[in-house]
Amino acid sequence: MEKGKKTKAIDGEIPLPESIIQHIQSFLNRKQAAQTTILSKSWRNAWSTSPNLDLDQRNIHNRGQIANAFSEFANKTMQRYLESNLKIEKFSLWMHSTKGDRGPLSLMN
Repeated sequence: MEKGKKTKAIDGEIPLPESIIQHIQSFLNRKQAAQTTILSKSWRNAWSTSPNLDLDQRNIHNRGQIANAFSEFANKTMQRYLESNLKIEKFSLWMHSTKGDRGPLSLMN
């Protein structure tokens, strides 16, 4: 390359509409879809506003106070969807209950 000659950087991002990115991510489980967020800001935004909401406690690796941590995560996620007026087309919730749990699960107080 000639000294002083500049080349234009290419970031590799293919501009796709958010709905297309979300459609692609919908074929992946939540963890795999989250991994696509490293591709670009548009992929990260699409993942965080996906109409397919899958809340799965099994994806939390820290077993200490897992029920409280997951319940807090689920509440914050649902609150964000409500406040941002985001649509939910598919909703999935998986949560393990233990003998020590008392009363109903409270989501969206």
